[in-house]
Formats: sequence, structure tokens, C-alpha cells
Amino acid sequence: MAPLALRSSLSSPLRAVRAVRTSRSSVRTAAAADREMWLKGSSAPAHLDGSLPGDFGFDPLGLGTDPERLKWFADAEIQNGRWAMLGVTGIAGQEALGLNNGGHWFDVAKIGAEGPWNISPISLLPIQFGIMSVIELNRYNDFNGKSDEVGNFSSLFPIDPMNMDSPSMRFKEVKHARLAMLAFVGCFAQYCATGAGPFENVAAHVSNPFGATIFSTLSHLGEA
Repeated sequence: MAPLALRSSLSSPLRAVRAVRTSRSSVRTAAAADREMWLKGSSAPAHLDGSLPGDFGFDPLGLGTDPERLKWFADAEIQNGRWAMLGVTGIAGQEALGLNNGGHWFDVAKIGAEGPWNISPISLLPIQFGIMSVIELNRYNDFNGKSDEVGNFSSLFPIDPMNMDSPSMRFKEVKHARLAMLAFVGCFAQYCATGAGPFENVAAHVSNPFGATIFSTLSHLGEA
């Protein structure tokens, strides 16, 4: 009877461990099933566990398999997205408010050079390069934990005067950033194809829904 009692006493903890593992596995499976994916019914790669804001399991090329590289890509995405949000706001705002002096967003630098500042784009380039270099070097060093190098602007970031930082707001920022990057590419492609701003293109399409479309534009590309 002693061996049976010993076996029973040993098997009880083993059953408990297996139960815990099964429970954890079922929780992970349920979480994966409830997770919103970029394609319904698809599964996320192992390195995209849903911990990053806006993670929908999309990485078909496996670019984020390296954890450090994934961290850098996530930071680069949000930085480029913020610039895109500012850029698209400027493109749409100056046209909507009539601040383009009869030109387009593509010609803003030229219009500014001919304005009261009288600074050519060639002169603006080194000024912008110098200012942006300092800011970007500080951001890069802050990303690598070396915020004391090349100045000390890291205390300015992140800017959150209204204390709105939360997982929900970070998720919304990533979504808006991605939309803005797509919008900027659209504004750029539209101007290259039509020579007009976004509101001009919308107005042309509204006035002629079947004549002013992407298909009519593509059919006339390359014509004088």
C-alpha cells in the first residue's frame, strides 16, 4: 500500500501542473481567437504577440523576427506617421483656407522663396538639415538609452501636456498614422498625375463623377 500511496501523492501535483498548463494554453488560444487580425481567419507570426499598439499580425516578409529590429520598426513607423499627419494636415489646410496664394502644396517652397522671407529652397535645405539632424540624433540616442549625447532634448518627449497617454490613445495614434502615410502617398500621386491639390480633385470628381475618375486620369497620363 505504501508504493500506491506514494504514487498517488506524486501524481496529484503532476495533475495540478498539467491542469495549470492546460488552463494557460486555453487562455492563450482564446485570446488569439478573439484578437483582431489584418485578414479574418489568418494567424499571427510568433513574434507578433499583440503587445504592440496596432498589432494586427501583419508581417508577411518576417521583417520583425529580430526583437531589437521590431522595436526600431515600431518606433520608425510612429515617427513617420506623425510627420505624415502633420504633412497631410498642412496640405489640406492651406488649400481649404486659401493660404496657398493661388498655388499648390507642391509649390509652397517656391512661393515662400518669392515671398517676404526671400529665402531660396537651396538656402532652406542646409538650415532644415542642421535642425533636423540635431532632433533626429537626440531621438536616436534616446531610443538607445543615450539621451545625454548631442544635447539633452529627451526630457521634452513624449509631449503630453494633457496627460492623455493610454493604451487606447496609442492604438488610435498608430491607426491615424498609418492612414496619414497612405493619404500623403495619395496626395503626392494625385498631384503628379493631375497637377492639382486634393480638394481640387474632389471638386472635379463631384462635378463630373463619371468623367473625373482614377481611370480617366490614368488614360490621359503622358499627354501634353
